[in-house]
Amino acid sequence: MDCGRCATGHAVVAGCGHLGVRIAQALLERGCRVVVIEKDPDAAGASRLESRGCVVVRGDARDEEVLDEAGVSTASCYIAATGDDRANLESAVAVRRRGEQCTVVSRLYDQALGERVEKAFGIRALSASSLASPAFVSAATDDSIISALTVDGCCLSIRAASSCLAGATGRFVEAVDSALHVRQEPCPNCFFAEVYSSGSRSSAGHRRLTGRAKRRTPRPAFFSLLRLVGEAAGGWKHASTITRRLVAGLVAVLAISVAVFSTFGRMSPLDALYFVVTTMATVGYGDINLQNASPGLKLYGIVLMLCGAALLATVYAIIADRVLAARVEHLLGHRRVNLRDHTIVVGLGKVGYRVAVELHDLGVQVVGVEAVPDSDNVSSARSLFPVVVGDASRASILAKAAADAGDTILALTDDPLLNLSVALSAREQNPAIRTIVRTYDVGLAEKLASSGLDVAISTSAIAAPAFVDAAIYPEVQGSFRFGNSDIVVARQIIDSGSPWLGQTPEQISENRGIAIIAVANPSGDGYHPADLTEPLQEGQVTLALLTRESVAALGSDR
Repeated sequence: MDCGRCATGHAVVAGCGHLGVRIAQALLERGCRVVVIEKDPDAAGASRLESRGCVVVRGDARDEEVLDEAGVSTASCYIAATGDDRANLESAVAVRRRGEQCTVVSRLYDQALGERVEKAFGIRALSASSLASPAFVSAATDDSIISALTVDGCCLSIRAASSCLAGATGRFVEAVDSALHVRQEPCPNCFFAEVYSSGSRSSAGHRRLTGRAKRRTPRPAFFSLLRLVGEAAGGWKHASTITRRLVAGLVAVLAISVAVFSTFGRMSPLDALYFVVTTMATVGYGDINLQNASPGLKLYGIVLMLCGAALLATVYAIIADRVLAARVEHLLGHRRVNLRDHTIVVGLGKVGYRVAVELHDLGVQVVGVEAVPDSDNVSSARSLFPVVVGDASRASILAKAAADAGDTILALTDDPLLNLSVALSAREQNPAIRTIVRTYDVGLAEKLASSGLDVAISTSAIAAPAFVDAAIYPEVQGSFRFGNSDIVVARQIIDSGSPWLGQTPEQISENRGIAIIAVANPSGDGYHPADLTEPLQEGQVTLALLTRESVAALGSDR
């Protein structure tokens, strides 16, 4: 399909990473002429794009001369998609300040900063991790999810129509050829779309969350006692030699002293034990004393006081040290977590941290695993959920994260091979655990999913279409694939010049093949399901689904 905006000018893409390459390829597929700026002369992505017909300019996108060589002055759009947020922002601002009329889109992790940048400079800022995280969250909480994305702080969930539960507040959408139609009831070749506030569960429900909650039952106190006994036994087994000797010495002094006072002090064994303990603990109550005892027994009592106090003080110090060490190990992520049916997120980078926080906000028990202990995300994550520090490809680290008792594991590091290794290792410890793997290559994702892993998701495949659509059609918020159709999510403001003003969503659906699924009123009460028979009013904001072939109509109808 020919891209209308790019027909009058080429597209410039900064960065030949996984995301940049996919963005350039998507632009080529839409008939755009593409120029790529790449700082690394040895970047493999640059050579691949050159073979596809892209022009590659070597240099830093922040350099004015490099921008001139890329022809930014005649470009229809500029997309900064490197892995360096600062470089992206600097180059995007440089292009915008040159007074060029092209659409400028920048990759930026901080969404709050992105909103301010958009208002101040007119630069569309998108977060690749924010675009991809809903898909991972949905895959971890619901088996029937097709896609998910965030729009205006709300979550849009696209799921199979057969998975819709009673009480759902979304809309069924039927895909017929290149048109979409809103339906009241499920029908052949349709899906279910629902918008709900971020951080809350969809009213349609998350089936895996519901099933997990049903399996959580309180454990009897007897089993808790057995667990404590087992932990104590394990602690003694791994205790240091000096600790074992001190405890053994304390027990020996206690036993010998009880025998001495029972034999020579004419006390019952119980009284002797009571007297020895109170003496060693230096809390004697005066009810039993050695005032009338023989000199030898008094001397033994003095020795017992000194040795007992010293032994007890040493043992107390060791116990305090172990308790403190256990607490530090817990805080630093070196101890096994005590959870069951939880979700493990491996890799607390930009994607992993965002996914873990969103799952935590949904009420899921989360355990994070991160190899870098001093990263900012680890510090923030520890205030929300347990974090295990270490290389997750090692079985011992997954054991500390209680993978053998977990429900789901998401391997979300930047290394696809490490993610695969983590998922397979987790399966060895727990064959029933659900495995979700982050990758970059769509073909590899499909192969992994068909070879036994539950879900494999390409983050760049999710994010790239959103960057392309944002550069070509500002109304587009994201896209997903259903069957053989590429479906676009568009945000439209109803104003005095809108062709939708006064029409009902039902009329728009039947006449234009566009499905309006949610509407936000000017009062700012958030999105709610669109009333199919209520005419759209000026000031309302709509979320519409349409096929990619129909996207151009959004601008041409003006």
